[in-house]
Amino acid sequence: VFPEATIRFDVDRKASRARAESFLRDQGYDVSGYRYASAFQYDDSAKVFLEKELGLKAMDEAVEKTARIWKWSHRWFRPLQKEEYRVGIAPTGELVGFERALDEDAPGGTLPEEEARSAAESFLRSLRPAGLEDLRFLGASSIDRKNRTDRVFTWERTDVDWKGGRYRHRVTVQGGKIGGYEEYVQVPEAWSRGYSRLRSSNMTAGAVSSVLMIATMLAM
Repeated sequence: VFPEATIRFDVDRKASRARAESFLRDQGYDVSGYRYASAFQYDDSAKVFLEKELGLKAMDEAVEKTARIWKWSHRWFRPLQKEEYRVGIAPTGELVGFERALDEDAPGGTLPEEEARSAAESFLRSLRPAGLEDLRFLGASSIDRKNRTDRVFTWERTDVDWKGGRYRHRVTVQGGKIGGYEEYVQVPEAWSRGYSRLRSSNMTAGAVSSVLMIATMLAM
């Protein structure tokens, strides 16, 4: 059975769009007048890792309980404008991703790291019934823009270890506002490198086989 066959769809495209728009309004973002596009997407790297390392049965359990690798992706944009909004809603209805793209010179001010982290924590608590109790804070990074400072805070689930794979939550504070959110499977770097080498070898072998087949046909 393919993993896709076990996806539980509590919300369809239309219902997930309504939830995405409601989230943007709650954050104070107005997308009226923007163009709109949507797609159903998934994290291919996480899917392959969980399939190969856990097997389909354990993967289904991991996805059902924790790893939201499938999502309805909604985008609001204007041609030739940098600022746009993307919101990811899981098939079960939860927010799993948000991104506000901004010009590097866009204003936004600067919050001290402590205040920005407090804002990020409040945002994360609003999404998770468990709050932060099952999360370990990994650290913060910052980028000083011309007219604002963007800060990124990352947490990791303490109760998840899929053969080295972890589950993380990342919140971005742009100036003084929440500007991004992502929850994702952190695939072990060594596994990713090994899988990339395997794919490269398979592609090379396939290309060689194709050349030999063509050469054989031309020689006949």
